[in-house]
Amino acid sequence: MVENNLVSGFQEGALKEITDKYNAERPEKTEKPPIVQNNYFDHKKPQFPVINPSPETELSLAAIRWSDVGWAGFATAFTYGFGYVVAPYPRTKLRGPTAAVASTIGLTFGVMFAFQNTWQRLMGYSENAREVKKFGTYPKKM
Repeated sequence: MVENNLVSGFQEGALKEITDKYNAERPEKTEKPPIVQNNYFDHKKPQFPVINPSPETELSLAAIRWSDVGWAGFATAFTYGFGYVVAPYPRTKLRGPTAAVASTIGLTFGVMFAFQNTWQRLMGYSENAREVKKFGTYPKKM
């Protein structure tokens, strides 16, 4: 029992000594760094009204435009045809599976592209007059 108190007392003393030494070597942080005023990141500021700075999936699905769906359909159809044409030898047995895999890749691209365009409109980085009319703007000033 006495040994445990000695060990813990020694550890506390050593810890206090190390902490004091560390704090003495550290410079004081009294000054805050100055705010840099430049125009390097102006291109990253929204140029249109912000509807939601962090859009959820439900809002994105509600705000998707038919042009985005058309791009997704075009990408799927184009990659299906591409996969059908570039199927490896023997072409007759592998055309269907190659086209199916290619169209899956095209559909994935199309959906991601559609969501990217939708998120750009909701966050104010591209033209969004229809979305502002439908959903309103974000209540806080950015």
